[in-house]
Amino acid sequence: MSSRRCCAAAVVIETTGGFTQCSPNDAERAASAAKTQEKNLEAARMRVEQASANLVQIETQLREMRVTAPSDCILEVLSVKVGDVLPANREVATLLLPQHLWVRVYVPETWLGYIKLNDQVRVRVDSFRNKDFRGTVEQINRQAEFTPRNVQTFEDRIRQVFGVKVWLDNSEDKLRAGMSADVYFPNVAK
Repeated sequence: MSSRRCCAAAVVIETTGGFTQCSPNDAERAASAAKTQEKNLEAARMRVEQASANLVQIETQLREMRVTAPSDCILEVLSVKVGDVLPANREVATLLLPQHLWVRVYVPETWLGYIKLNDQVRVRVDSFRNKDFRGTVEQINRQAEFTPRNVQTFEDRIRQVFGVKVWLDNSEDKLRAGMSADVYFPNVAK
């Protein structure tokens, strides 16, 4: 049977549901063509898998190249320009977190016994002299700062000061980074 007849016979099989016979050569060629198509299909599947893996890798690289802030914040300083190549661990920007403002004050050693972590304090800034803001003692340094060279007497010890970090409640969005502030500790008699 010629290939035309075989194809015609195949059409007859489809339309009539009957069977016809082809020559062994035609059957071998058809089987070989089917195997080739299977190999081509498998190769195409492999190319699709490889392209998918490449896409994932490129998307990962794009995410790594995009600089994003870790939370809602205000950009204070941008240290780079578009197109700059950055070495590892280089500072890119300075960000301000308006929801986490704080002030560091220095208190004499004689006050340390009256100040505790999580104490509520009053804070005043120069911009709003008659308004009290709330603050919370967040950290008390354990080492003195601005210590005189030779601490031997009581007078020398009271000249030592300790840093106290106070978290500021900025729910009214009136406080800004860099403002000077006075902190009033309720348990300390002046």
